[in-house]
Amino acid sequence: TRAVLMEMGADDVRRVVTVALAAEQGSAEAQFQLGYLYALGEGGLVQDEAAAVRLYTASAEQGHAGALFNLAICYENGTGLAAADQTQAVRLYTQAAEQGLAQAQFNAAHCYEHGEGVAVDAARAVLLYTQGADQGHAESQFNLAIRYAHGQGGLAKDLEKAFQLYKQAADQGDTDAMFNLATAYMMGVGCSQDVAAAARLFRTTAEQGLALAQAWLGFLAESGLGTQRDMADAVRWYQRAAEQ
Repeated sequence: TRAVLMEMGADDVRRVVTVALAAEQGSAEAQFQLGYLYALGEGGLVQDEAAAVRLYTASAEQGHAGALFNLAICYENGTGLAAADQTQAVRLYTQAAEQGLAQAQFNAAHCYEHGEGVAVDAARAVLLYTQGADQGHAESQFNLAIRYAHGQGGLAKDLEKAFQLYKQAADQGDTDAMFNLATAYMMGVGCSQDVAAAARLFRTTAEQGLALAQAWLGFLAESGLGTQRDMADAVRWYQRAAEQ
């Protein structure tokens, strides 16, 4: 692979040339890094998605988890390729997931859950969501929480476990998890009822533009539950929800 360099500083040139030489000598990490630079057109390189795919492929063939994941994205979207190939994307996501890459575990789980490029396998999706959740991946925690809340994917219904997972994802800023956590607090589902905590979470998610949270916040402001009664604030939140 010969890097085509745009105008850049001498230090940057040396860095990219060093990576390119290492990639030519078969370094999986260097192939991955150079592929990433080509994909984005960074590091002074002219963007070349096809070159990125070739480098990711060389790195992935050596088992590099990041390359497997990025190559899966390329196959899913058809980037740098003649056409998209969802079946190949799932295979690559799964290989990266087996190496413990949390985002790959989530993406593979999504594919198995929805039958994208592979037969639907709810139990395998749950296993992958669990692996991602155990690593602290917020989206995996949220999706696993839903499965526990409804007893899906071979899991026994466990509202307390669902609450714990919603909270873990919410603590990382996941908006959907914060909303579901607010609803749990509001109803006392899987936890002790805490209307004030629900109100705080509804406000946070309402301010992020979630229409259902805005409607809930309007109701709480109107009724004075968990927050100070404020009809003007209630009308404002109802209007914002209605506008969506």
